Amino acid sequence: MFQGGYEMVPAAVPLPATSNKPRKKRLYLVFYRQRCQWEEGIKFHTAITVAPKKPDPSCRDTWCYHVRDSMRAGMPSWEYESTQVANSDCTMVAAVLLCKLNPTTTPIGLSMLLREVPVWEQAEDRGARQWVWRATRLLVDREVIVPLRLNPDTIWQNGYHFAEDVENATGKNIPTCDIFGYPIKSEIRRT
Repeated sequence: MFQGGYEMVPAAVPLPATSNKPRKKRLYLVFYRQRCQWEEGIKFHTAITVAPKKPDPSCRDTWCYHVRDSMRAGMPSWEYESTQVANSDCTMVAAVLLCKLNPTTTPIGLSMLLREVPVWEQAEDRGARQWVWRATRLLVDREVIVPLRLNPDTIWQNGYHFAEDVENATGKNIPTCDIFGYPIKSEIRRT
């Protein structure tokens, strides 16, 4: 049973678990500084993200789902994008913890599901905000996440006001709040 000095272990033998608790990923609504302001009075871009518990800021374990601005036929418009990103970046202002995800929910599966959310191609920033609201509703409707105690647009408003309040905050973590806009302990460290 030894080969080259190493004991051969059958592939069917499971390795011991390092922990009994699954490390559930977190679903956030994240507010970012925008490159340009599409609508007066709206200074943050919003995305839905899936991040691991206590994400390492130097890694790329987070998935970002949003509509981004693009140019089509010389006109600004919005298009859906899902991509793996750094766990933290300098444009992050604040985050709203929506919920912990079921361990069976995968970022790729969410990416495919969120393609179903309609995109308003030419609606100023309302296109981005309304996409986030609709995406959150779809996740609840499809039972990917538990029903939230507030409407997605109210959660967005609470998060937006929280982001305005903490916009210039310094510290080692990105300010995070619950769906009501109350600060909670943040797991997202700054880069």
